[in-house]
Amino acid sequence: MASNAKTHSPLALTLLVGLLAMGSLSLPPLRADRMLYDLWSRVSPPRAPDEIVIVTLDESTSYQVLARIADEQNARLLISTLVHPPSEEVGRDTLGPTATAPVGSPLLRETGWARGGYL
Repeated sequence: MASNAKTHSPLALTLLVGLLAMGSLSLPPLRADRMLYDLWSRVSPPRAPDEIVIVTLDESTSYQVLARIADEQNARLLISTLVHPPSEEVGRDTLGPTATAPVGSPLLRETGWARGGYL
């Protein structure tokens, strides 16, 4: 006697259950995505490797001193978060923010840095 019941592939069933779980966890009052983000944002960042040195500058005028020390110590890369480069002449291994998004603005504004990324 043959069964008329349709069989579903395990992959299709798994995908269906996954989609239902994502949908139900994203609906109020659970909003699991917000809870996970809140938890993740409270976790301490991992310690930087010993090969990476993070320096906080109080004034942009200190940048030239830092760049000189980095060059003397054979640093491979220097990354800055200064909005404007401290001078026209920055090292070839120096990166800075090429565009920034001011708080509350969805638009990017270009900076004076030639090489780098977005901040």
